Amino acid sequence: AAMPHVSRGERRFIEEGVRQNVRYDGRAVLDLRHLIVQNGVIEFCNGSTLVERVHTSAKVLVGVKVEAVDLRDESEGSELFDVTIDCTSVEAGEEDPSQRRFRDFSRRLEALVEEQLREAVGDGSILHVVPNRFAWSLAVDVIVLGTDGNMSDLVSLAVFGALADTVLPKSEQIETEDGPDFTIDTEVSTAQALPAALFDRLPIRVSLFKLCDTMVADACEKEEECATACLSALVNRNGELCSTHIDKGGAVPLTSLHGHLSNVCQIASELFKLLSSEFSAANSAR
Repeated sequence: AAMPHVSRGERRFIEEGVRQNVRYDGRAVLDLRHLIVQNGVIEFCNGSTLVERVHTSAKVLVGVKVEAVDLRDESEGSELFDVTIDCTSVEAGEEDPSQRRFRDFSRRLEALVEEQLREAVGDGSILHVVPNRFAWSLAVDVIVLGTDGNMSDLVSLAVFGALADTVLPKSEQIETEDGPDFTIDTEVSTAQALPAALFDRLPIRVSLFKLCDTMVADACEKEEECATACLSALVNRNGELCSTHIDKGGAVPLTSLHGHLSNVCQIASELFKLLSSEFSAANSAR
């Protein structure tokens, strides 16, 4: 969203701290801020998650709704997911909100989430109820309730969490006079999680920001404003890099790229462990 104005003195302070591996909030360059993950927070969704960074204003809520669609209906489009990003809560807190700025911010996050989901859904067959006839379609609604830098990573984490919390009605394929069809069991007790294979492919985003030739993880808003480049990557829970790109118009030397990507994969591994422990605790409490 809106980036804070960073004075020349603040910029020097931030950059000098990074050079000495002590950021202004006490973190080392690759340390992450602490997260709180809450699942099942929206009653009338198939799955939902609230993720917030401790002691910051950054907070993202994601709800997932599932419906069965007829793949022969051309109006359904080619992709089995639909993403919406709502930043109005952040916009309302701005003294002088710029509609265009928040629209651009929402569109950028939307494109990043679509890229994340495309890695998991692939050709869509993983969501088919009746092969090539009926499939589950995912409506993913993201509400950004507050920001504090590096929001693309936080949103991707919340999306993963909401999908991991998502349950589908139990379905059974049947044969009819008109061909293959299916029935749905509306009993909550028989509901099933999304296919496990989807989560092997579903990545999360990890970004490193370049300040003074040093890459920092989980940048706050002021660090992000000072950064000259951003290395953004999608990594799945098997530690595989799905995609990488460099933002902010900067450059990252090829000689150091391998090391940075290794750090990205290590950070992703830590985040997947966090998600796994949170969901294990939530399932135990149910």
